[in-house]
Amino acid sequence: MFNQYTGKTLPDYINSCRVEAAKKFLLETDITVSRLSIDTGYENIRTFNRAFKKMTGMSPVEYREKGG
Repeated sequence: MFNQYTGKTLPDYINSCRVEAAKKFLLETDITVSRLSIDTGYENIRTFNRAFKKMTGMSPVEYREKGG
């Protein structure tokens, strides 16, 4: 049912919300990537890095360095 309205599975939708929040924080703050992964709801940085790269095509560090 959720998939019909969003076009995504619930876990994919949650990850996309978390990554969008992380993108904003990466550009607007100097918080560390490891702290940011925790603040956006990931239990470990490896999972965060994988989800971020899957959705943006780059790592969180690359995203910050390129300015988005």
